Amino acid sequence: MTNKLKINIFLIVCALTLIACSSKSEKGKWSKEDMGLCIKEGTDEINADEDAKKGFEILNVKVEESVECACKEAEKRYESYAIADEKLSSMDQEEATKIFSECIGLGNMDSVDGGWTEEAKKGVLQGCNEEAGPGFEEYCDCALSEIMERYSFYELEDLGDEEYEEIMLDCLQYLE
Repeated sequence: MTNKLKINIFLIVCALTLIACSSKSEKGKWSKEDMGLCIKEGTDEINADEDAKKGFEILNVKVEESVECACKEAEKRYESYAIADEKLSSMDQEEATKIFSECIGLGNMDSVDGGWTEEAKKGVLQGCNEEAGPGFEEYCDCALSEIMERYSFYELEDLGDEEYEEIMLDCLQYLE
């Protein structure tokens, strides 16, 4: 009798283990663990980056809602969070921004040349105005026009001081 009881308990434990391990992610339906990890890591990454947090504030987008949206978008495209994380790590800025643009308040960038949606323009302009302060609206308008003429929205992250100095010189007449 004791052996039968042990065997039954062993079989029950095996069955429960199989059931627990079968909550496997698949494209379009990630496990709760994968989705939870995606949301947690995405939120932590943004909250640890002051520039990213400021960008979310400028675009008036909540980090948690944006990350959840991005994770759901990734869920549609990839078999699991691990695969999504690997693919996104090697993805260029433009491709990643296009995929998640609506989640981060930039509208749909797929159909917009250079990624300059109205939301993107508004965000850059607002960031300039906040940085420069009151009275520099014309300068910021000029700077936005120059930036849009020279660069795609996706290239902004890679611009250095030299590029911004050139733009500042071109818009200098508005600083007087």
